[in-house]
Amino acid sequence: MSDKENLIDPVLLAEFIDEANEGLDNLPDLFIQLEKDPGNFELINAIFRPVHTIKGNSAFFGLLNVKNLTHELETLLDKMRKGEVSVSAEKITLLLKSLDFLSIMLDRVRNNESEVPDEKSLDSLITNLQSACEDSESIDAKLKSILENVEELYEKNFIKADGELLILQVISDLKSISNSDESDGKGEIPEFITKFIHDLSNNVYSDKTVHEIKEVLLTIEAKTNSEKANEAIKECLDNYDTLAPTVGCDEILTSLIVESLETLDNTNDWKPSEVESEEKIPEIQELKEEVATVPTENKVKDKMAIAKTMRIPENTIDDFLTHIGELIVVREMFEHLRKKINENVAQEIISVEFRRLTEEFSNVTLDLEDSVMSIRKQKMQTIFNRAPKIVRDICLEKGKEIEVKIIGEDIEVDKSLLGILDGPLVHMVRNAADHGIELPEERVAASKSPMGLITISMEELEETLLLKISDDGKGLNFDALRAKAVELEIIKADEELDEESTIELLFMSGVSTAKEVTDVSGRGVGLDVVRRGIESIGGKIKVFSEPNNGSTFSIQLPKGISTQILNGFIVMVGGNKFVLPVSRIVESFPPTDGIPFQKHEKDNFVKRYDQIFKVIQLREIFKITGELPTQSILVVVEEKNKKVAIEVDEIIGIQQVVLKPLEGLNVSVDIFSGGALMGDGSIALIIDVEHFFSNYVKELQESNS
Repeated sequence: MSDKENLIDPVLLAEFIDEANEGLDNLPDLFIQLEKDPGNFELINAIFRPVHTIKGNSAFFGLLNVKNLTHELETLLDKMRKGEVSVSAEKITLLLKSLDFLSIMLDRVRNNESEVPDEKSLDSLITNLQSACEDSESIDAKLKSILENVEELYEKNFIKADGELLILQVISDLKSISNSDESDGKGEIPEFITKFIHDLSNNVYSDKTVHEIKEVLLTIEAKTNSEKANEAIKECLDNYDTLAPTVGCDEILTSLIVESLETLDNTNDWKPSEVESEEKIPEIQELKEEVATVPTENKVKDKMAIAKTMRIPENTIDDFLTHIGELIVVREMFEHLRKKINENVAQEIISVEFRRLTEEFSNVTLDLEDSVMSIRKQKMQTIFNRAPKIVRDICLEKGKEIEVKIIGEDIEVDKSLLGILDGPLVHMVRNAADHGIELPEERVAASKSPMGLITISMEELEETLLLKISDDGKGLNFDALRAKAVELEIIKADEELDEESTIELLFMSGVSTAKEVTDVSGRGVGLDVVRRGIESIGGKIKVFSEPNNGSTFSIQLPKGISTQILNGFIVMVGGNKFVLPVSRIVESFPPTDGIPFQKHEKDNFVKRYDQIFKVIQLREIFKITGELPTQSILVVVEEKNKKVAIEVDEIIGIQQVVLKPLEGLNVSVDIFSGGALMGDGSIALIIDVEHFFSNYVKELQESNS
């Protein structure tokens, strides 16, 4: 390892890589927008800025391969910005490929590996970028081409007599333009650049005014009109971005800038001044004065527009969240103690004050929880932006036409969820584009628009997040699913399955409806792994499909996975506490409150407000013994528009609980999502309502029955 590499602060390097990746995250989507709107120079500028920043900073860390690749990217983008190179599907594909390669390089640096595993692949990519920059003709070449064509028409007498004078004039004008371009007239360097070199050489600038150097360089850059001049100014800006933040207005910086500017002595490839020729070009000091006249208020607003950021290791926030969970438990202990004190009438005054303090403590805890959770959050846009590029690649390969619609990209979620959702999202978007959406001619034959639609949406519910990936394609082939399952001996040939059970076959290893194996693979391949990953963090994945109308993959996840805090409805049965999610509770009432039970075979039912609910007794399900209550309570719980009444001994109340994993619990059916430590030191089991319904409620009455 070189001395320079030893001097690089690994923390600074990690921050550079994080910032670079953040800058690259939005670029694939911007490139695809640019392909649809090639004349939008604001898009090119938005892409150009992060690439230029990465190029400048990479040199500081000695990442020369990253610098070289971003330099070529920047050159091509600059030519597009100036209209010297056209925007085409081929160039967009090349640029997207370059971004992928750049991301791989940054990841390798993070893992202490060399920037590229194979120099040849980088060289090939750079060569392709350079070739893409050379595909356009210069104005001079175009003029020569026009001149040759017009002369040929004239010589072959294709021009009528009455047009000869006009065509001769056109030829004369074209020749004069062409000759003036070929004259290679070399003039002196513009006066204000000479003055700038003089000021740099005589140490006019200091650390306090070093920012003015960049302001002048940007002014000069706007006047360049040749590749040589443009490259020289860009080199100056790169040196400034690399050295100024670290060494200030050092002699090294000024000498490098002077060295680059002096190479322009023999060029006059500058844009003509917008002022009349007799007007004098403003000198450097005049440019400084123009900058100084900008209202201070505007400068302050610009600075305030950029929010300060701070990078914090993820495990530090996880530890912080763990402490918040413990605070919530302590809060409940305070509340339990307050109730005990309140039982003693003589201590009533103390109880009131104690309650006030408990409520204040509770408010602080909630504020702290919200603040820390917001630190961990990032926008879904981070992973949603990958979808349009994935779909575009498949469209080019398969000859399909697909629109991608994204909803909820601004919703912020726990950062750890982004990593978990990234793989499933990519897998399902690829499947939808490759196997769900039909070819244009197939869609037209099915009376559909030739362009398919994939919709990706994120919805934030009270306690969970809901991600959906839908397509308007041909839907799942249920017959093919059954046939594949029979072939793999997962089911018997004569076994009958309803639609829900057939869809479940998708999550069996090896089951796919794809007619051929592709790089993208078919539905079902890998979905077993996707489901295991989702369920391992308390999530659920569902599939809905309708022939010829498409499919929808739905993933429901908890909002946080490092520390899960939920609003719980606490009930008691035989001295045992259970927790139901508040979001699933409809109402509670005593069963004997003038409402008779109705018997149907072995099941109990209760009628209330013209609705009939099946009654489920937790005491019976969990084999709980002990003294029966004088009067029980029915708690109506809802799941997927269906309701059931759960009979309990007592309702304790509503409170926040911290979900903890359960280990070694001896139950035959997994209906508990975890446990919670209560204020009195006891453990309450948290019931997973969906699993509870699927295991203990066989036939539910619809909520409107």
